[in-house]
Amino acid sequence: MEIYKSLFEDQICRSMLNSTEGDYTSTILENTYNIDKDADYIYNKFFKDFIIKFKKKSISKEDLGELSKIISIESSELRGEDCIKAHKINPITIYRNILDKGQSRYNTEENYISLKINMDAFNLVINSGFDYKELKNKISPNKYKSLIEETTESRVTSTIHHELSHWLNDSLHGRNLKKLSDLATQLDDEDILKLKQKDVNLTHFEIDAQIHAIKNLKNQKKKIWDTMPIDDVFYGYTQLRWIAKDVLKKYGKDVLEIWEKNLLKRMHREGLLGKNMKGFISLDILTEKWEKGWF
Repeated sequence: MEIYKSLFEDQICRSMLNSTEGDYTSTILENTYNIDKDADYIYNKFFKDFIIKFKKKSISKEDLGELSKIISIESSELRGEDCIKAHKINPITIYRNILDKGQSRYNTEENYISLKINMDAFNLVINSGFDYKELKNKISPNKYKSLIEETTESRVTSTIHHELSHWLNDSLHGRNLKKLSDLATQLDDEDILKLKQKDVNLTHFEIDAQIHAIKNLKNQKKKIWDTMPIDDVFYGYTQLRWIAKDVLKKYGKDVLEIWEKNLLKRMHREGLLGKNMKGFISLDILTEKWEKGWF
């Protein structure tokens, strides 16, 4: 049980495990990183050519084949101050792997980030022959709005920001995420990763990553940010809607509102809360019977 002992000897992880919602991040872990240039660098290497062709409605089988190839960069290629520090402590490989199972992720055990895009959404548009009018008539207004956002540059770059922030958080704060993951594996108890929350998406480290994605979204939509309702933030970074729907289904409205409250408070502290972002996301959007898919 040495890993258990060492975890509790670590101030940061002890605070993470013993704190209640809202305690430790304000004094220990809460800050955002300047990763715009590094996220853009990764986007340009992995996805830019495909997104440009997609916007031009000129995707070929060869383009899809090229996109499916696994390519990678090393964290040594990143030039931002925070990423340089993190690389010295915890060097990783960053992959583009759209065929990887599940969603994009930062793997603390094998030291890599796997990035992918929502090919369900892209393929739906491509297979329709880019007939957006037909798609709009076939699916619900909410799903159509999500589909449009899911296939944008801002959505892809927000995913990159999300995963980079996990790596930076882990690397610059004593490998706190790795220690939690190691402990969960050692004790065969995945609930440890929830940090006393109902769901892992409600934890401080996930909210921190969500905030980095929202920060990127604001940069992409800064001209209209103060006119956007909170629903549009959940559309713009569609992962938020997926999380909200999942939390609502599993745990009910009260738990959903706890997460939203903590997310909105953090957005306010980071200067990300637009003037029109009042209240919580509409339950009508979340309870709509969508077709199967991520968007």
